[in-house]
Amino acid sequence: MEELLTYQSNFKEKVLRIFDSNVPQFFLAEEREPFEHFLNQQRSNYYLVKLKAEIIGAGGFCAESCDEARVCWLMIHSAYHKKGVGSRLMSSFEKKIIEEGKYKFISLKTAQTTEKFYQKLGYTTELFEKDHWAKGLDMYLMKKEIAR
Repeated sequence: MEELLTYQSNFKEKVLRIFDSNVPQFFLAEEREPFEHFLNQQRSNYYLVKLKAEIIGAGGFCAESCDEARVCWLMIHSAYHKKGVGSRLMSSFEKKIIEEGKYKFISLKTAQTTEKFYQKLGYTTELFEKDHWAKGLDMYLMKKEIAR
């Protein structure tokens, strides 16, 4: 079973390799620089997924507003897709967000490549923008109300 670790900068290169494994299907190559900048900032709610001795995923959340947490930069190494790792990671995030006790909603931005994945987890599309990320890569703002 996977272990969830708090992100530390000494794992940056491993996380960037995970990002690279998801280009171009889930991320654009030009998103690497902003993601690297994100990793260089102090992150308290960004996590790594460790399986045995290997880092296979990463993701986190931040406050979008006083009652909404936003999932950000969620990724699983492409070799581990379709194995339930992403679902378990989202479940861990949701538990951590609920434990904070201040949010009513969880939101995220995604593309058509993962929209169905998040629908299965109970997220609904609040906003759609065609070609938002790039030509042929649409944006879905998805949201889920937290059950208390």
